Amino acid sequence: LKIADLRHVALWLDFVRDKMQVRDAILTAELKEEMLEKFARSHASIPEVERPETSAVQLDQLWDLCCQEQPFPHLSSLLRFIGDLRSDDLTRLSGQALSTSTAVVSTVHKVKGLEFDHVIILPSIASFPFNTQPRAAPNLAADAVEEARLLYVGMTRAKARLTYFAGDREFRWASRAPTAFIGMNANGLVLMGSMEDVFLGWSMLQTPFNPDPNQCQHYIETQVAVGDPITLGGRGGGAGRCLMHRRRNGHPATQVGYLANGHGAGGPHAALQVSAVVRFRPDAENNGALAGIVAKRGWGYVVLVSGQLR
Repeated sequence: LKIADLRHVALWLDFVRDKMQVRDAILTAELKEEMLEKFARSHASIPEVERPETSAVQLDQLWDLCCQEQPFPHLSSLLRFIGDLRSDDLTRLSGQALSTSTAVVSTVHKVKGLEFDHVIILPSIASFPFNTQPRAAPNLAADAVEEARLLYVGMTRAKARLTYFAGDREFRWASRAPTAFIGMNANGLVLMGSMEDVFLGWSMLQTPFNPDPNQCQHYIETQVAVGDPITLGGRGGGAGRCLMHRRRNGHPATQVGYLANGHGAGGPHAALQVSAVVRFRPDAENNGALAGIVAKRGWGYVVLVSGQLR
């Protein structure tokens, strides 16, 4: 996930860019305090600004990391630094800046290219292959090779100590004749907060299910915060797939998104929460149905969700 796509970070970059047009100033402690104060006053309605504790990404931390990583940093340096920064990079840089130990929980895909002193790899309980439909043995063998490659990536992240576990799934694909594994999560599916988990265009497209996308965009911008609970609603074919957000003051739930087609539906016992609010730039082919504010800006807000469908 690109840090620059996070709602409050993207707004901060817009603010910094406007200041840079006047003067590409050197990053100093005094300038940081002045700009953060002005930004907070002008964007007080944004949840991450109103309640900074709702986000793991703090604007002052990004400023400090830029000063740490860049020689002679200016406002233009800050824009480039944040624009190229991904969430995994931020985790690594933040850990280096701390004097105490830091535990990072991630997937093997997300830590590719990174290194850690100690690595623990847990056994997987997902099905093998991921598509549980019957498949021919040659395909199972090819999938087993990919699983071994992925495990190798995870194991080689360790600099000092490696601990790894093998479960039923690992024993299935590591055997001489790989066999399918149904998985131990048949009663649920874990969402990791990925953009692949949700229908990215739902909140910004005008449809019978979202007749006023401008209002939906405004609601997401001012009401949806990281950590807020998400329930599942919907009717007919959309039952258990509509992402419903409930405000902290007890107002009725409002739909802010829809599960991607690759996922099944969840039920009333799903444990989901908002993992991020990001900017997304829709395809040009969707322009005819886009909310007016999205067409004007060139981007719209999307709510990402993590937790378990069940």
